[in-house]
Amino acid sequence: ILLTPRPDFERYKAVIQRANLLVTPNTGPMHIGGAVGTGMVALFSGMSPNDCGPYVAKEQYIALCAEDTDMPELGISAISPVKVFEVCCEFLPK
Repeated sequence: ILLTPRPDFERYKAVIQRANLLVTPNTGPMHIGGAVGTGMVALFSGMSPNDCGPYVAKEQYIALCAEDTDMPELGISAISPVKVFEVCCEFLPK
């Protein structure tokens, strides 16, 4: 028995909108984050952010690409957690 309401798109969108920062691969949640104005660290592999977004102001997101690492053949896992953390810190208040 589920004791919580069933998930729906409006609730999902609201969760993303309320987030201070969204770390996401190049997927639907990235585009939702862009649409609702959430700051993002977007992870890419095999695709360029110039080709597939997010289509938002540059100050709203930072893209990290596997192709910019030493081992792009590993795909998105080539982007180190340390690098993601460092970039996330750029969104934190100073």
